[in-house]
Amino acid sequence: MFSQEGARLREERERLGLKQADLWVAPKTQRFYESGERCPDLEYFKTFAERGGDVLYVVTGSRAVGVVSDIEARLINAFRASPDAVRDAIMAALQAGAASAPATPIAAPVEQLITDKGFTPEECKALEEKAGIRPRSEVGAVKKGRSGGR
Repeated sequence: MFSQEGARLREERERLGLKQADLWVAPKTQRFYESGERCPDLEYFKTFAERGGDVLYVVTGSRAVGVVSDIEARLINAFRASPDAVRDAIMAALQAGAASAPATPIAAPVEQLITDKGFTPEECKALEEKAGIRPRSEVGAVKKGRSGGR
């Protein structure tokens, strides 16, 4: 196991609210796993997954679909309970934020989520303007150094 995987294992353990002593292996063994000095076996990963750990993330760095943190679960529940106008504004804000943020692995690209929601490119632009968010084309120009001094 490499240090990146070990760091992600530690991150997942902490996301679950577990201490090294809370796990089913000796704390020293867990330290070896998290430092990248040793690699857990399949039984370890099976138990880790059963306890809510995202094994795919630990191994590859990409989150598994369906594995969400507590804050993500709260966000999803609040989003589902919101009226359509609030959902539309949230989607516009998220789309603009994702366009200007470094790429991170997610279950589906924001554009796909917008498309699945049924927004046309024109509707996306209108929602961005309504929310006071820079259009994606302008954000791309700023990132590439083509802005007019903004």
